[in-house]
Amino acid sequence: MTTPTSGVSLNKVLSELGSTVVELAIGRVDPSVMVSTVSIFDPLDHSLITPGSLVLGVGVAGDESILDLIRHLTDRNAAAVVLREPISVDRNAAAQLEETGVPVIGLVRGVPWNQVAAAATLTISRSTLELSRPTEAHLIGDAADLRSLANSVAALLDAAITIEDVNSRIVAFSSGDHPADRSRRAAVLGQQVPDSSKQRLRSAGIFHRIYAEPLPIFVEAGDIYERGRAVIRVTAGESLLGSIWAVVDAPLDGHQQRVLVEASRLVAIQMLRERVEADASQRQRRRQLAALLAGGDSARHAAHELGLHSKKYAVCAVTSVDSVNEDPADVVRMDRISRTFELHLLTFHPHSVAGVIGKVVYGVLPVDEKHASERAYLSSVGGDFVTQRATRLPVRLGIGELVDDIAELNRSRSDADRVLRVIAKRERGAYRIDEVRHDVILAEMKERWIDEHRTVSDAVTQLEEWDDRHGTQLVATLEMYLEKFGDVRTGAAELIVHPNTFRLRLRRIQELLGADLEDPDQRFSLMLQLRLRRL
Repeated sequence: MTTPTSGVSLNKVLSELGSTVVELAIGRVDPSVMVSTVSIFDPLDHSLITPGSLVLGVGVAGDESILDLIRHLTDRNAAAVVLREPISVDRNAAAQLEETGVPVIGLVRGVPWNQVAAAATLTISRSTLELSRPTEAHLIGDAADLRSLANSVAALLDAAITIEDVNSRIVAFSSGDHPADRSRRAAVLGQQVPDSSKQRLRSAGIFHRIYAEPLPIFVEAGDIYERGRAVIRVTAGESLLGSIWAVVDAPLDGHQQRVLVEASRLVAIQMLRERVEADASQRQRRRQLAALLAGGDSARHAAHELGLHSKKYAVCAVTSVDSVNEDPADVVRMDRISRTFELHLLTFHPHSVAGVIGKVVYGVLPVDEKHASERAYLSSVGGDFVTQRATRLPVRLGIGELVDDIAELNRSRSDADRVLRVIAKRERGAYRIDEVRHDVILAEMKERWIDEHRTVSDAVTQLEEWDDRHGTQLVATLEMYLEKFGDVRTGAAELIVHPNTFRLRLRRIQELLGADLEDPDQRFSLMLQLRLRRL
């Protein structure tokens, strides 16, 4: 068995994940065990588990399933396995698990698997970045960024260079006058390899060859490209980061291959460095946004850091109509919404801030200018985003009241959250707090009654049960009677029944409930119960 000597210690990974998220369930953690990659267990392909893997056992539960998984991991010298709590195994199974030497880590409920994978991978990446300083960069020399690296490699190979990420996006390209072709120019201009080219590469098995080979491969000119390509993968440990493409007419010689191999290592380091820096920047941004939304002194301090100085502020809260719990795609969706929303707010004010907190995208909009109607202005900000910017990402958007003091931004955030709660069953749309305040008041009244274990609508429930048993429409009749202010003829016309039928139904309602529909207080009580029933 192969023992990984690089990576980061298992203790370090678990410490970074945090004791409130993961906890040792079975076995012990060997201080010398190193984690080199994160793998998700696939029962159909055990080859994906490599030595030093932190294995995420998504959906694995029960004695036999856990024991079977651990046996495979032992053979492949995995570092540890993470399983969703509660991990229920009998004493005999627990003893067998301990004998394998592979520790079983419990993951608390409510924490998404993709969050664990991302956090663990980032910890490993940071370690790789610290340990992988250039020791033999004499072929390429120093380069401050990916663009400089691309230009250095282009000069050494006398070839146009592009650097792509795993989604075939162009992250850097050489800027010299090296010969290229139409396909390369189209990719650089679009900052993305065209879908048609990606499909042909996939069908021809080119991507598989690139990712399977540690050395450069050669792609001949033909249906995909007018000129040939030399390509090498870019990896950090077991993690695939992207690829480097050189426009050439023949396979590389030995020296040229060494140049591209060293370039892939340097590109990997730079990609990791930029990823870590971007992650740190995003964390700082989220911390500042959270501080703003908390209000008080923390909001004032965050506003000072961000250079936020305005006359008024409003908080907008956005959720996805298509949101699904524990769905990795939802994380990607919310990130796209967050980026799009921040760009949208920046068109209204250059110091706007937005980001994902929990399962909601929050935005802070400063309002400096005087508007004929501030409420109409806020509606246009929210409405334009829902109808124009987020056409492919259906969302619901709540807008809190404007506040004069940044320290009171928590009140506007609370308003925006209340709006989201009452519009949760509606289709996409943007609503201000003043537009739905009556629903907010009723919803909070309903929540309080439920918390106190009180029935919200006794009378309406009684009528609903009668309707279910006898096939009548007493609830609809009562609702129409109250909405039409007691106008029997109009109410009967709406329900398409004779006025006398409508009156007979009203009489039956009063008999069942012991109510007097002429009494304004009783009418108000029934109207309130009907409104609460809709929420």
